[in-house]
Amino acid sequence: MHNKIKALRSKNGISQRELAKRVGTSQQQIQRLETGQVAARVELARKLSDSLGVPLSVLFPGSKKALGKFSKGIKEEPRYLPSNEAYDELAQTGIEADPRLWTFFVLLRSHKKVIKFELEPAEKRRLFRLVQEEKEAAETMSFVLFDTIDERVAINLRELAYCHFLFDAPSNSVRTEESSMLRVMAYLCGNHEPFEFGVEPDFDSPDEEDDSGAFRNIFFYMETHVEEHDRFYFVDEDGEDVFLRAGDLALLRVPLWVISADMDEEEDEGDDDEEDLVVDELATTTNS
Repeated sequence: MHNKIKALRSKNGISQRELAKRVGTSQQQIQRLETGQVAARVELARKLSDSLGVPLSVLFPGSKKALGKFSKGIKEEPRYLPSNEAYDELAQTGIEADPRLWTFFVLLRSHKKVIKFELEPAEKRRLFRLVQEEKEAAETMSFVLFDTIDERVAINLRELAYCHFLFDAPSNSVRTEESSMLRVMAYLCGNHEPFEFGVEPDFDSPDEEDDSGAFRNIFFYMETHVEEHDRFYFVDEDGEDVFLRAGDLALLRVPLWVISADMDEEEDEGDDDEEDLVVDELATTTNS
């Protein structure tokens, strides 16, 4: 997802923190938007456009055509929500049109408590497909990764006994949650309570060119090739070594600030009416 938020923010001498305050979101969310990790919900996209003084088509290149196509689809099928493909196509331009607030409920095998996660709509759409693709026991393990507003989560599909996607009605306010996750949490197969670890940010090693940080490496291997006997390694905040056996790890939660330590805020130096009409129509339709 390409956008010009950072370029225009820098041009206007606005810090991430100040822009976040202007549009009613968190600095962390501005970071994620600028790096293309998430798309901006329609209301937030409008606020960013107004705050930076440019039309949406400038802030989010390619959005004008996509918004027009999306709006046309709503007019043709007003009784139905757009398809996942329609949402995804618009999200690729940096704008998220699904106004719903999604919650993901997870119950691990042999565990007693449901774990709850709040999801961005794009993550919900992606997870909906991934949770159905558990590999055969003879193959390599299947871990599914996703991000919430403040953490990265990995689930061992073999330990996922139940999950449920729920949504709340659209909210007119932009969520402003700051990261509340302070510790790494590891849920082992059969253990009802997680192990918790204090850790330092995941800085790259200056001595090893391929070392991108312990937890970033762990997540990389989870998405590529993991076998039951593999052990994930990291060092806790006291400098003590920790090993987690992959086959016995049911779920791992890592705060985003741990794996995004290199994304600290940089201190900076110093036909549109028709487009606005389309966005107004879209916001009204998706909130009705």
